Amino acid sequence: RQNCSMCHGLLAGGDGPVGDRLNDYTGVRPPAFDSDRVSTLSEGQLFVSLAKGQGRMPAFRGLLSVEDRWDLVAFVQMDAAKRTQALEQVNAKPENVRTLRLLSLRSLR
Repeated sequence: RQNCSMCHGLLAGGDGPVGDRLNDYTGVRPPAFDSDRVSTLSEGQLFVSLAKGQGRMPAFRGLLSVEDRWDLVAFVQMDAAKRTQALEQVNAKPENVRTLRLLSLRSLR
């Protein structure tokens, strides 16, 4: 929760609490994962965005391994209904046990 969902929201709708504050100050909301701003990006562009940051999004190359970043690319590109279902299951768990592994990202490749 401390990374993606703070800006992009618990269900990746672009409505996280930090994203709301960014919108208040800049008029620009973080994109939902199924928005045109994200869905039109290639796998490579998504990977670079995660690694180097994009706009107000910070770089995550120091926090996420290369493998984790590719897993997240697959997660962002997956069917929206399946992605929402996976996020709902993860969000139902206590914060201290949430990890990328709960999303079963390895099986997406």
